[in-house]
Amino acid sequence: MELFLARDPSSVRHARRVVVSELQSDCSEDVVDRARVLVSELVTNALVHGQGTVFLCIVRGRRRVRAEVGDDGPPLSGLVADEGGGFGARLLEKLADAWGIESTRGDGKKVWFEIAEPPGDPGS
Repeated sequence: MELFLARDPSSVRHARRVVVSELQSDCSEDVVDRARVLVSELVTNALVHGQGTVFLCIVRGRRRVRAEVGDDGPPLSGLVADEGGGFGARLLEKLADAWGIESTRGDGKKVWFEIAEPPGDPGS
């Protein structure tokens, strides 16, 4: 599922709703909650710090969810938490099982994360 978001603060709420709608029937409550928090943070960052079109892509695999949030702004060399903000990296480290940053569409970038279902929980 890929969604292009308006450069408007209401897009954060819309992205959260889409994540919950896409995942709630097949994923555990823990996975849905973690994905919702991370997508909210990444969409907010793309709106505040990025440029151009913002997109959200959610891919459900076997017992794993991958989400990507990107924009047309310059590529990132990394995410760093400091006193002025940048806490998205800390959230990714804490809530995601894997994450990274990639260049996309020319000069754009995306931040992605994956969350796996623990054994015994509902899986996608």
